[in-house]
Amino acid sequence: MSFVCWRRSSVWKMLCYFIHNNGKVLTRGQLLDDVWGFEFYGDSRTVDVHVKRLRDKLGQSDFWSIRTVWRVGYKFERFDLPMDDADK
Repeated sequence: MSFVCWRRSSVWKMLCYFIHNNGKVLTRGQLLDDVWGFEFYGDSRTVDVHVKRLRDKLGQSDFWSIRTVWRVGYKFERFDLPMDDADK
């Protein structure tokens, strides 16, 4: 799958990729191939390190999360903003 990200940093490319694939479980292999490219010769732990950096940079949020799917990869989820009574 092709996607465009305006940043060159791998951490921010990964964030763009997560947002583009909101709600989908992404394997470490998918992330390596689509964020770093087929020519990357690192291992899947590279993804884990970059996800940790991304979580550290973004901090906690009630509106999104990057969940670890054990033995598979990661899942980015964006939650809808709560509506005020006035907006109903």
